Amino acid sequence: MKNSRKTIFLIVGILSFWLLIVALKFYGGYWYDLYQSPWAYSRDTNQKLLIGKWEGDFIDPNGVKKHLSLTIVEPTTDDERWAKAFTFKKHRRASSRNAKNIFDGTAYVKSKLGLEAYTVSGHIEDDNIHQLAVHFSPVDEKKRVLPNFTLFESTQSSWQNDDMNLNLKFVYHKVDGSSFWRSSDPKHSMKIACKLGRF
Repeated sequence: MKNSRKTIFLIVGILSFWLLIVALKFYGGYWYDLYQSPWAYSRDTNQKLLIGKWEGDFIDPNGVKKHLSLTIVEPTTDDERWAKAFTFKKHRRASSRNAKNIFDGTAYVKSKLGLEAYTVSGHIEDDNIHQLAVHFSPVDEKKRVLPNFTLFESTQSSWQNDDMNLNLKFVYHKVDGSSFWRSSDPKHSMKIACKLGRF
């Protein structure tokens, strides 16, 4: 009987210790992210963060009015953080750029031409979390809206509170899907300002 109690206490002790380690890993990761990525995490529920939904209108180089809906997702969700806490494998961080500055998301551009779907990747500047760059990639190359000036990237862009200002660059795609650029045509080098607000 005594041996059974000892075994139970031992199992409970080991389980409690393991759960403590899991909790420390979860909250340690959370506090690390709060410190490293203040643009994505805050203890203040009213804090304005970069993550979330944004939308605004712009006119592309061909004069077509378009509506941009941009969603920037949380780098690591609580579910993902718990999953990491319950494993003891080492998780590699991005090597090309500090992972604290990287974000992902989706974007949709709607116009009379159709609906364009993009995946989004980008980064925050090291010395100013309100400066950012965004890169757009089509979700499906076969479903491009053609012919069309499609989104390529936005550099030297910024966000603050409920406002985001993008400097959009485009790539022109012909009916057959091939990209086309002509140096003598100013449309192909245009940068279009697009102001977005929170949605």
